[in-house]
Amino acid sequence: MPEEIDTVGQIIAQVDEILKDNPVPAGEKSRAVKLVDDDGISILVSCMLEGAELKHHFHKTHAETEVFIRGTGQLLVGDRWVEVKAGSLHYNPANAIHAIRNTGAEPLVVLVVFTPGMKETDRHFTE
Repeated sequence: MPEEIDTVGQIIAQVDEILKDNPVPAGEKSRAVKLVDDDGISILVSCMLEGAELKHHFHKTHAETEVFIRGTGQLLVGDRWVEVKAGSLHYNPANAIHAIRNTGAEPLVVLVVFTPGMKETDRHFTE
């Protein structure tokens, strides 16, 4: 992670540069870039292209907070889909099943915070 990026505000201010330096690979629909990773917290910027979806899943030992930076989409909360857009904030406690999909015509960009830090993948799909 670049040393000059050390707060959430700085990450959001530099999101265009982060996305330019870490584009979604050809043939893929999304990419997550880990910016901060220690025992207490992991911070990522996720970019989901038009039509991208992350299926129903949960995290056994990690809580997840999502700050929506740009785009529009839907987030599965409980048993219903809710609309999200730039400025939306959502918290998924550990073991809560959730999913996300980009429903807009532009990339859905999300700042994702996991606590504690996610040293190993903790994503368990239910479908």
